[in-house]
Amino acid sequence: MMRLDSKPWEIPASWAWTSMGQDAQVVGGGTPATGEPANWEGGNIPWITPADLSGYREKFISAGARSITSHGLNN
Repeated sequence: MMRLDSKPWEIPASWAWTSMGQDAQVVGGGTPATGEPANWEGGNIPWITPADLSGYREKFISAGARSITSHGLNN
């Protein structure tokens, strides 16, 4: 949870600082079979999981630990 006194920059008065856990729930599920090579081998589509977000503090994320193939994304 974000500390109320840790506001990294000024925001409009009508906005409020919050943390992801206060406004959203990160859940798992929907990952194609990890034992199926066609889903992962040579994949170039970033696959973000809750594990990738654990402790992550940056504003943007562009890649996780793994990437998925088009086949895996479609299945």
